[in-house]
Amino acid sequence: NETFRAYMEAAGARGPPHAFIIDRAGTIAWHGHPLDDMERVLSDVLSDTYRSPDAERSAAIRRMREADLLEALSLAFAAEDWDRVLNYLAELIRRDPSNRRFIMAKLRVLSVARHDIAAATSFGRTMIEAHRDDPEFLNEMSWQLLTAGEYAARCAELAYEAAEAADRASESKRADITDTLARALYQIGLLDKAIRTQEKAVRLAEESNVEEPAMNEMTGTLRYYRDCAAARDRSDRPAP
Repeated sequence: NETFRAYMEAAGARGPPHAFIIDRAGTIAWHGHPLDDMERVLSDVLSDTYRSPDAERSAAIRRMREADLLEALSLAFAAEDWDRVLNYLAELIRRDPSNRRFIMAKLRVLSVARHDIAAATSFGRTMIEAHRDDPEFLNEMSWQLLTAGEYAARCAELAYEAAEAADRASESKRADITDTLARALYQIGLLDKAIRTQEKAVRLAEESNVEEPAMNEMTGTLRYYRDCAAARDRSDRPAP
Protein backbone atom coordinates (compact mmCIF):
# COMPACT_ATOMS: atom_id res chain seq x y z
CA ASN A 1 0.00 0.00 0.00
CA GLU A 2 2.84 2.42 0.78
CA THR A 3 4.42 1.72 -2.61
CA PHE A 4 1.06 2.13 -4.34
CA ARG A 5 0.53 5.53 -2.71
CA ALA A 6 4.12 6.66 -3.38
CA TYR A 7 4.00 5.70 -7.07
CA MET A 8 0.54 5.09 -8.48
CA GLU A 9 -1.41 7.72 -6.55
CA ALA A 10 1.37 10.30 -6.83
CA ALA A 11 1.48 9.77 -10.60
CA GLY A 12 -2.29 9.96 -10.95
CA ALA A 13 -2.35 6.46 -12.45
CA ARG A 14 -5.79 4.86 -12.53
CA GLY A 15 -4.54 1.32 -12.11
CA PRO A 16 -2.36 -1.45 -13.51
CA PRO A 17 -0.71 -2.09 -15.81
CA HIS A 18 1.46 0.97 -15.18
CA ALA A 19 5.26 0.89 -15.32
CA PHE A 20 7.88 3.13 -13.72
CA ILE A 21 11.50 3.47 -14.86
CA ILE A 22 13.94 4.66 -12.20
CA ASP A 23 17.20 6.12 -13.50
CA ARG A 24 20.70 5.74 -12.09
CA ALA A 25 20.16 8.79 -9.84
CA GLY A 26 17.18 7.08 -8.22
CA THR A 27 14.55 9.38 -9.70
CA ILE A 28 11.53 8.51 -11.82
CA ALA A 29 12.63 9.03 -15.42
CA TRP A 30 9.41 7.77 -17.02
CA HIS A 31 6.10 6.18 -16.22
CA GLY A 32 3.22 4.93 -18.31
CA HIS A 33 1.65 1.87 -19.88
CA PRO A 34 4.26 -0.86 -20.50
CA LEU A 35 3.29 -1.03 -24.18
CA ASP A 36 3.66 2.74 -24.63
CA ASP A 37 7.26 2.86 -25.90
CA MET A 38 8.66 1.55 -22.60
CA GLU A 39 11.39 -0.57 -24.21
CA ARG A 40 12.82 2.38 -26.17
CA VAL A 41 12.75 4.63 -23.11
CA LEU A 42 14.42 1.94 -20.99
CA SER A 43 17.16 1.53 -23.59
CA ASP A 44 17.75 5.30 -23.64
CA VAL A 45 17.82 5.49 -19.84
CA LEU A 46 20.38 2.67 -19.67
CA SER A 47 22.56 4.42 -22.25
CA ASP A 48 22.16 7.81 -20.49
CA THR A 49 20.64 9.37 -23.63
CA TYR A 50 17.06 9.70 -22.42
CA ARG A 51 15.44 13.13 -22.15
CA SER A 52 12.09 13.43 -20.45
CA PRO A 53 9.14 15.03 -22.28
CA ASP A 54 9.41 17.99 -19.89
CA ALA A 55 13.07 18.44 -20.80
CA GLU A 56 12.24 18.17 -24.49
CA ARG A 57 9.50 20.79 -24.13
CA SER A 58 11.82 23.13 -22.24
CA ALA A 59 14.48 22.75 -24.93
CA ALA A 60 11.93 23.41 -27.67
CA ILE A 61 10.69 26.54 -25.90
CA ARG A 62 14.25 27.81 -25.52
CA ARG A 63 14.73 27.48 -29.28
CA MET A 64 11.65 29.60 -30.09
CA ARG A 65 12.03 33.10 -31.51
CA GLU A 66 10.62 35.76 -29.20
CA ALA A 67 7.83 36.69 -31.62
CA ASP A 68 6.73 33.04 -31.79
CA LEU A 69 7.01 32.73 -28.04
CA LEU A 70 4.77 35.75 -27.49
CA GLU A 71 2.21 34.41 -29.96
CA ALA A 72 2.24 31.01 -28.25
CA LEU A 73 1.81 32.75 -24.88
CA SER A 74 -1.21 34.67 -26.18
CA LEU A 75 -2.83 31.48 -27.49
CA ALA A 76 -2.16 29.65 -24.22
CA PHE A 77 -3.74 32.52 -22.26
CA ALA A 78 -6.81 32.41 -24.52
CA ALA A 79 -7.10 28.66 -23.96
CA GLU A 80 -6.50 29.07 -20.21
CA ASP A 81 -3.78 26.43 -20.49
CA TRP A 82 -1.95 27.61 -17.39
CA ASP A 83 0.83 25.00 -17.55
CA ARG A 84 1.82 26.23 -21.01
CA VAL A 85 1.41 29.86 -19.95
CA LEU A 86 3.77 29.35 -17.01
CA ASN A 87 6.32 27.54 -19.20
CA TYR A 88 6.33 30.38 -21.75
CA LEU A 89 6.51 33.05 -19.06
CA ALA A 90 9.40 31.25 -17.37
CA GLU A 91 11.37 31.39 -20.62
CA LEU A 92 10.52 35.04 -21.25
CA ILE A 93 11.59 35.95 -17.72
CA ARG A 94 14.80 33.95 -18.17
CA ARG A 95 15.58 36.02 -21.27
CA ASP A 96 14.61 39.33 -19.65
CA PRO A 97 14.72 39.04 -15.83
CA SER A 98 13.69 42.68 -15.31
CA ASN A 99 10.55 42.64 -17.48
CA ARG A 100 7.86 43.61 -14.96
CA ARG A 101 5.05 42.79 -17.39
CA PHE A 102 6.01 39.12 -17.56
CA ILE A 103 6.72 38.91 -13.84
CA MET A 104 3.34 40.41 -12.94
CA ALA A 105 1.66 38.11 -15.47
CA LYS A 106 3.20 35.08 -13.76
CA LEU A 107 2.11 36.35 -10.35
CA ARG A 108 -1.42 36.82 -11.71
CA VAL A 109 -1.57 33.30 -13.13
CA LEU A 110 -0.30 31.75 -9.91
CA SER A 111 -2.46 33.78 -7.53
CA VAL A 112 -5.64 34.43 -9.53
CA ALA A 113 -5.92 31.65 -12.13
CA ARG A 114 -4.29 28.88 -10.10
CA HIS A 115 -5.29 30.20 -6.64
CA ASP A 116 -1.82 29.10 -5.49
CA ILE A 117 -0.82 31.89 -3.12
CA ALA A 118 2.09 29.87 -1.74
CA ALA A 119 3.64 29.47 -5.21
CA ALA A 120 2.97 33.13 -6.05
CA THR A 121 4.59 34.24 -2.79
CA SER A 122 7.60 31.97 -3.33
CA PHE A 123 8.11 33.30 -6.87
CA GLY A 124 7.55 36.88 -5.74
CA ARG A 125 10.15 36.56 -2.99
CA THR A 126 12.63 35.24 -5.55
CA MET A 127 11.99 38.36 -7.63
CA ILE A 128 12.38 40.62 -4.58
CA GLU A 129 15.74 39.05 -3.81
CA ALA A 130 16.88 39.27 -7.44
CA HIS A 131 15.98 42.99 -7.58
CA ARG A 132 16.74 44.03 -4.00
CA ASP A 133 18.87 46.97 -5.24
CA ASP A 134 16.22 48.28 -7.65
CA PRO A 135 13.72 50.44 -5.74
CA GLU A 136 11.77 51.32 -8.90
CA PHE A 137 11.15 47.66 -9.73
CA LEU A 138 10.21 46.74 -6.16
CA ASN A 139 7.93 49.74 -5.74
CA GLU A 140 6.04 49.05 -8.96
CA MET A 141 5.66 45.38 -8.09
CA SER A 142 4.26 46.25 -4.67
CA TRP A 143 1.94 48.94 -6.01
CA GLN A 144 0.44 46.62 -8.62
CA LEU A 145 -0.16 43.91 -6.04
CA LEU A 146 -1.82 46.46 -3.75
CA THR A 147 -3.99 48.30 -6.26
CA ALA A 148 -4.81 45.99 -9.19
CA GLY A 149 -8.34 44.74 -8.57
CA GLU A 150 -7.59 41.27 -9.91
CA TYR A 151 -5.17 40.61 -7.05
CA ALA A 152 -7.61 41.85 -4.38
CA ALA A 153 -6.02 40.97 -1.03
CA ARG A 154 -4.47 37.72 -2.27
CA CYS A 155 -0.84 38.79 -2.01
CA ALA A 156 -0.93 41.59 0.57
CA GLU A 157 1.93 40.10 2.58
CA LEU A 158 4.09 39.81 -0.53
CA ALA A 159 3.22 43.39 -1.47
CA TYR A 160 4.35 44.51 1.97
CA GLU A 161 7.66 42.64 1.63
CA ALA A 162 8.27 44.26 -1.77
CA ALA A 163 7.41 47.72 -0.40
CA GLU A 164 9.70 47.25 2.58
CA ALA A 165 12.52 46.13 0.28
CA ALA A 166 11.93 49.17 -1.96
CA ASP A 167 12.06 51.45 1.08
CA ARG A 168 15.39 49.94 2.16
CA ALA A 169 16.80 50.20 -1.37
CA SER A 170 15.83 53.89 -1.52
CA GLU A 171 17.24 54.55 1.99
CA SER A 172 13.75 55.68 3.08
CA LYS A 173 14.15 58.93 1.14
CA ARG A 174 11.48 58.59 -1.56
CA ALA A 175 8.00 59.98 -0.95
CA ASP A 176 6.34 57.75 -3.55
CA ILE A 177 7.93 54.60 -2.13
CA THR A 178 7.06 55.56 1.44
CA ASP A 179 3.49 56.15 0.26
CA THR A 180 3.44 52.60 -1.16
CA LEU A 181 4.80 51.19 2.10
CA ALA A 182 2.05 52.97 4.04
CA ARG A 183 -0.55 51.46 1.71
CA ALA A 184 0.91 47.99 2.28
CA LEU A 185 0.85 48.48 6.06
CA TYR A 186 -2.78 49.57 5.85
CA GLN A 187 -3.74 46.51 3.81
CA ILE A 188 -2.12 44.06 6.21
CA GLY A 189 -3.96 45.69 9.12
CA LEU A 190 -1.24 47.82 10.73
CA LEU A 191 -3.25 51.04 10.64
CA ASP A 192 -1.34 53.08 13.24
CA LYS A 193 1.99 52.29 11.60
CA ALA A 194 0.43 53.11 8.22
CA ILE A 195 -0.54 56.56 9.53
CA ARG A 196 2.97 57.27 10.80
CA THR A 197 4.47 56.08 7.51
CA GLN A 198 2.05 58.17 5.46
CA GLU A 199 2.89 61.23 7.58
CA LYS A 200 6.52 60.63 6.66
CA ALA A 201 5.57 60.30 2.99
CA VAL A 202 3.84 63.68 3.14
CA ARG A 203 6.90 65.28 4.79
CA LEU A 204 9.19 63.83 2.14
CA ALA A 205 6.84 65.08 -0.56
CA GLU A 206 6.89 68.59 0.92
CA GLU A 207 10.69 68.55 1.14
CA SER A 208 11.06 67.45 -2.47
CA ASN A 209 8.39 69.83 -3.80
CA VAL A 210 6.33 67.19 -5.55
CA GLU A 211 3.65 68.37 -7.95
CA GLU A 212 0.32 69.45 -6.50
CA PRO A 213 -1.81 66.51 -7.77
CA ALA A 214 0.54 63.97 -6.18
CA MET A 215 0.70 66.03 -2.99
CA ASN A 216 -3.09 66.24 -2.78
CA GLU A 217 -3.38 62.50 -3.26
CA MET A 218 -0.91 61.76 -0.47
CA THR A 219 -2.55 64.14 2.00
CA GLY A 220 -5.98 62.75 1.06
CA THR A 221 -4.72 59.23 1.76
CA LEU A 222 -3.41 60.37 5.14
CA ARG A 223 -6.83 61.85 6.02
CA TYR A 224 -8.46 58.56 5.05
CA TYR A 225 -6.15 56.53 7.31
CA ARG A 226 -6.81 58.94 10.18
CA ASP A 227 -10.57 58.69 9.59
CA CYS A 228 -10.28 54.90 9.70
CA ALA A 229 -8.42 55.11 13.01
CA ALA A 230 -11.04 57.47 14.44
CA ALA A 231 -13.85 55.11 13.39
CA ARG A 232 -11.97 52.19 14.93
CA ASP A 233 -11.50 54.06 18.20
CA ARG A 234 -15.18 55.00 18.34
CA SER A 235 -16.22 51.40 17.82
CA ASP A 236 -13.89 50.29 20.62
CA ARG A 237 -15.58 52.54 23.19
CA PRO A 238 -17.93 50.76 25.59
CA ALA A 239 -21.60 51.43 25.02
CA PRO A 240 -23.10 54.02 27.43
